[in-house]
Amino acid sequence: MENILLIGANGGIGSSIKKTLSSSYNLDSFGSEQLDLSNDNSVKNFILRKKQKYNHVIFSAGINNLIPYEKISKKSLIHTLEVNIINFLLLLPPLIKYNLDRSNSSIILISSLYSFFGRKNRLPYVISKHALNGACKTLAIELGKKNIRVNSISPGFIKTKLTEKNLSNKEVINIRKKIPLGDLGKPEDIANLT
Repeated sequence: MENILLIGANGGIGSSIKKTLSSSYNLDSFGSEQLDLSNDNSVKNFILRKKQKYNHVIFSAGINNLIPYEKISKKSLIHTLEVNIINFLLLLPPLIKYNLDRSNSSIILISSLYSFFGRKNRLPYVISKHALNGACKTLAIELGKKNIRVNSISPGFIKTKLTEKNLSNKEVINIRKKIPLGDLGKPEDIANLT
């Protein structure tokens, strides 16, 4: 049975990935209470304690706090970038060196439709997801030589607590009208792609 490392197991998509994969794989999953991606010590301790070998790594962590661009502070911007991309990229080299079985390996990054588009009051999130997709493209080139596949999944509007927090009922109704199936996606739709 293959071993999978899931980072970001508490969110709507992450928890669905955990539920979907746990019956078919040895799943080692971490939420923010076990791995706080905004805390350098938490990241360093995580790197030092990992001994398990993994076939696949899934990165599903992310925060999206709405804020107008003129009110963005350096602290809030850095916080979003640390959680959504920077500290995962710092985790990768030791994970690849010590923990990734390269016989059949993959890294899957859960991105967002905002990796292609912008939206009002979401500048830190949009920047982080654009960066995540850029990282995916570069990592795929660099790690392909090591027999490691790197891909990203960029979901549209998914029924999660984060979506409910950031969209009004009116916005959800308008979005549903534009979706051919007439509704938002479900977290398990994304989990089934991993």
